[in-house]
Amino acid sequence: MAIVRWILLLACWPLWLAAAYANPFYGPPPPPDDAPVFSGDAELGFTHLSGNTNSQTLIGKTLLTWLTGNFTYSLRGEVRNVTKDDETSAEQYLVSGRERYELDGPHYLFGFARWEKDRFAGYDQQLSAIGGYGRQILENDTHTLSLEAGPGYRHDRLREYDDERLMVTYTALDYRWGFRTTPIFSRKCRWSIPTKTPPLGR
Repeated sequence: MAIVRWILLLACWPLWLAAAYANPFYGPPPPPDDAPVFSGDAELGFTHLSGNTNSQTLIGKTLLTWLTGNFTYSLRGEVRNVTKDDETSAEQYLVSGRERYELDGPHYLFGFARWEKDRFAGYDQQLSAIGGYGRQILENDTHTLSLEAGPGYRHDRLREYDDERLMVTYTALDYRWGFRTTPIFSRKCRWSIPTKTPPLGR
């Protein structure tokens, strides 16, 4: 098991810095038997610095999760805005929705949609929709590991070029190591590969 753990650590190493941006892509884990029907989390941070330069940063995040039979739904929203001397240097908005349907055994189906607008990225807006199959490979008091994959669609609205509409191939891995009451390590990796030829259209 130690070998498996280190292989997973090395495989995910290049994606660690991007984990915060990848999170909206991951499905919620299977809910425990005593999980509440509805739950939510919210974060809001704001800083304002004045002096030789004036800057302010606003970061907001929210996550709602609710259960209906074999379905687990989650809805996430994020906003980030950074200004310095009255000039905006970062402005990002993100909304994503996710559902997971439990099948018999360690199998599940999933689907999600994600919309993002980033003023300073190469695109003005990006919309992704993906669905597929997942499997819970490990689930015990120390280790949990799930894998999922499926096809999807991505629409990029570019600023200086025509819009791009692409098919994508999506795979993801979610590994957690630790005790249920005290997680030691958690890592999620995902790969989304657009189909370059032929595109759906422009």
